[in-house]
Amino acid sequence: MSKSIFENSHTENHGVPEVTAKQVFEGKDQLVVIDVRTAEEWSSELGYIEGAQLKTLGKDFEDYVSGLSKEQDIVVVCRSGRRSAAATLYLIEQGYSNTYNMQGGMIAWNEAGLAKAQK
Repeated sequence: MSKSIFENSHTENHGVPEVTAKQVFEGKDQLVVIDVRTAEEWSSELGYIEGAQLKTLGKDFEDYVSGLSKEQDIVVVCRSGRRSAAATLYLIEQGYSNTYNMQGGMIAWNEAGLAKAQK
């Protein structure tokens, strides 16, 4: 199993490994960031993380992740962190070992004042 960039710096919430928006910002060049919101949310005032892949929960998400390495560092994000927590648990159940939920979602990203992209 390969080491994660968050191996010693993540927390857990009800069995879901979590990282902060700041950690994602600092490591985003080494991560696969998957945004599970809808296209409407992606285009909203909350914006999105540059380089993130928009893969709405369901078949779109499942098909996309099936092509990823199970040892890749993956961070899942949504609006507030609830849907992405469910998606993170799905990935763990599928055998992905370095998967994290971004605490607080894009709301936390914006509150932290981090750079965001907008359409």
